[in-house]
Amino acid sequence: MMFQRPGQIRLADWEDIDFEVELWRCPPEKMKMREWQKRDSRTPAHIVPLPRQALEILRELYPLTGPTGPVFRSMSRRSERSRYISDNTINSALRTQPGGLQNERGENLRSFIYESKH
Repeated sequence: MMFQRPGQIRLADWEDIDFEVELWRCPPEKMKMREWQKRDSRTPAHIVPLPRQALEILRELYPLTGPTGPVFRSMSRRSERSRYISDNTINSALRTQPGGLQNERGENLRSFIYESKH
């Protein structure tokens, strides 16, 4: 479906999602790159087309965490509404899924998917 880095997904904001054109605009400051590149105004945003399945999930999530701020907001009682989920949340979700992902970590998921397709 989508093979973005877990950090990019984890740090997605509703302001970056455009349901009408079905795109997710990931700003440079949320991408994995050198710090000077993130601050350079010439660095373009990463534009990700959103497949139908991702749009369905986002529409279901919107009433829970939208319309502004983090898409994947931490639901911890101690956290503020503006706090993102942690890396460990993604790893924990992978451990509980059937289908051979129990031993995978979020940061390895893209290579795992790539290797399984080739």
